[in-house]
Amino acid sequence: MDWELFWEVFFISIVVIPLLYIWGFAICDLFMRPDLSGLKKVIWLLAIIFFPVVGTLAYFVTHPVTSLVGAHGREKYLPGVLASLDSLHDAGDLSDSEYERRRAEVMATTYQAEVRGRL
Repeated sequence: MDWELFWEVFFISIVVIPLLYIWGFAICDLFMRPDLSGLKKVIWLLAIIFFPVVGTLAYFVTHPVTSLVGAHGREKYLPGVLASLDSLHDAGDLSDSEYERRRAEVMATTYQAEVRGRL
């Protein structure tokens, strides 16, 4: 058996292919982000292409968590949280003031995520 060929195939299948998948995912995710303008997307794209490891790592490190939920996830997220708050309030686990405070927090958080998604 040719050990040199074995290690080349091993390196390609364990290191190169997963890095290409991560790199491709970063580029696809970049184009699907509604919170970035066109110029910012071009700058990130150039950073990811010309500096693949550093650019991709920097992109994922600076990726905001709110864009993962985004405005599109609001419709699925909001009713579930509000229903949970309602059930806790109805069961007596939350006082009226605590219920209103938490409800306002949820509404503000999802509204901010929606506004960021439109910018």
